[in-house]
Amino acid sequence: MDYQQSVKDAAKSLNLLDGSGKLVPLDSLTVLDLVNEIERVTNVSVPTTELRPEAFGSIETVAELLKKVSARSTGAR
Repeated sequence: MDYQQSVKDAAKSLNLLDGSGKLVPLDSLTVLDLVNEIERVTNVSVPTTELRPEAFGSIETVAELLKKVSARSTGAR
């Protein structure tokens, strides 16, 4: 799965991208909105313990988080 594209699509649907296609600064409520949309689109559940500010600094860091939690849930490395 292309997690970067999934994050970008979810962020776009919530108007969370700036003019250059990067994530706007997110507050705690918009992080939750983004996580809910990403979970809906990818069927990857993000544990609340993973909701740290550094994980939501960019599309790439959110995609890495998804890759990590997905690998953990499937037992892959």
